[in-house]
Amino acid sequence: MSRQHVSEFRAAIAADPALAEQVRKAMEAGGDAAALLGLARARGLEFTPAEAAEVMAESELSELELDLVAGGTIS
Repeated sequence: MSRQHVSEFRAAIAADPALAEQVRKAMEAGGDAAALLGLARARGLEFTPAEAAEVMAESELSELELDLVAGGTIS
């Protein structure tokens, strides 16, 4: 589990439209942190919700992340 994995997962989402769509669908379907962690884990990336929150608090959010926050799916 690491903050580096959070950054790698965010980069993967930004680079892969199919993954970004999976994330969007998971969150819009009422997904929670477990849904995102599962998608990351499937790519060999392990991190905790706390690590994800720390990294996101320290950096700018992507357009997808902003959309999810604005839609109320990420708290």
